[in-house]
Amino acid sequence: MQIKQVYFSPGVKFFEKGFYDKWNVVKYHSRHEPALFIGMYRDIDVKMINRHKGFKALWNTGRIREQITRVNPKNVVIRISPESIVDDNTRQYEKYYLTNFKYKHCNFPIKDFSKFIPTKIGNKIYCYLGNEKAKYIMGFEMAEKIKDKTGFEMICSMQGHTMDWIMGNYYNDCFVNLKATIIPGYTTSTELAYMGRYTISNSNGPFFKPYKTIDDILRLIDKESEKIGTIQKPLVADFFDTGEEWKNVNFWI
Repeated sequence: MQIKQVYFSPGVKFFEKGFYDKWNVVKYHSRHEPALFIGMYRDIDVKMINRHKGFKALWNTGRIREQITRVNPKNVVIRISPESIVDDNTRQYEKYYLTNFKYKHCNFPIKDFSKFIPTKIGNKIYCYLGNEKAKYIMGFEMAEKIKDKTGFEMICSMQGHTMDWIMGNYYNDCFVNLKATIIPGYTTSTELAYMGRYTISNSNGPFFKPYKTIDDILRLIDKESEKIGTIQKPLVADFFDTGEEWKNVNFWI
């Protein structure tokens, strides 16, 4: 049996179209056919997965939340991947799902990254801030501190531009990405990794440069600036280890 339908939590709905196009799947419509559920953030997500009667795989994007304890484990397999985050606040929930659910370690992309190819490294720092409402969560204050301490220009972008515009005006002009958050901005970091740019962040993945202090960030910026004017190889390598096989129910069992 094949997974041909996908449910997106309202919290990650902005990835919906790109995922459908990448994997040739459709919006969730049947309680009885196999389905992939992406995101477990809200009560509606718990309701949707619990009422589903057929096979269900759960991509628990982002930080593990209390909602996972209200999901009926029957017929559910959880996808565990590098961006799955566990910290002191969520470790109890990780213990819960590792004990109660079947799970599968696999990593497949949430969109088509083929348009992101290496270009000549620019001379600016990039920082994605989401929108006005989210910018403080996304690292606005850190970006302001870095601006005052480095001699490099910083591009702080928000939602509202097409991807082609962002690539031409932001991505091509930068030599490093600054990401203060663990989960938000992960896809941006992946896009830049395909273009040969590292991200300074404590996220999990081969294209992140971890830090502890502002001085660490400044040292990493100086190190990455040595690549200005060069063309670097993609940094993704074997990060994604799963292809079309995820759509086969037997893959999860």
